[in-house]
Amino acid sequence: MVEKLPFSPKSKLGRFIVWLCKTFAKQDVENIAHHLLYLTQNPHPNVPFKDQITKKNFPNYQKFYVDEKPPIKVNNKKKL
Repeated sequence: MVEKLPFSPKSKLGRFIVWLCKTFAKQDVENIAHHLLYLTQNPHPNVPFKDQITKKNFPNYQKFYVDEKPPIKVNNKKKL
């Protein structure tokens, strides 16, 4: 019996994990995991995470609102 994966293989992260395993040998994947764990526990200024980049470079990232009033429609047809 095949054990169920702890992630959805159709999700973005799941596809990345499957690609990683298909591309690299088991020892390489273990090294990658080790280095990623090290970086999450000991942040390095030269390796910023995505949330740090968006907060620093794009402070208004996804801070928008939708105007409640629809736009005014103007009839531009010329009268003969």
